[in-house]
Amino acid sequence: VQTCALPIFGEMLQAEKSWRVDQFPGLVENRRQALRTVVTDLRRAGKRVVGYGAAGRSTILLNFCQLGPGLVEYVVDMSPLRYGKYVPGVSIPIVPPDVFHADPPDFAIMTAWNYEDEIVRKEQAFLKQGGSFIVPLPDVRVVQSA
Repeated sequence: VQTCALPIFGEMLQAEKSWRVDQFPGLVENRRQALRTVVTDLRRAGKRVVGYGAAGRSTILLNFCQLGPGLVEYVVDMSPLRYGKYVPGVSIPIVPPDVFHADPPDFAIMTAWNYEDEIVRKEQAFLKQGGSFIVPLPDVRVVQSA
């Protein structure tokens, strides 16, 4: 049986403090509130908001931020296997890209934020028509046509 030496434990705690791990829950909550505020303000202003991408991370993001069908109209996805289904937990319908392109929303939450450059290149027509992407992480920001 191994035991943890207290000096090593103390060093680990000091390292965590220097990394500001104790601030992580507050940072996460701040980002959650920032995204909710942006989306609710847009909806109050009569803007249409959708999600862009129905991968697993979108499910986590939409559920954690409590963004349901009253705030997010639908989630567009490229996979035909997801069409006609709903994002678990928030019951937002998943639709094909032709729905997104036929009647573009005002804003699309980019749930695959790690593919931002690729999505922006691919959706230039959406941006040039006045649409905007909401990039939720690492900080909430809006991407518009240049």
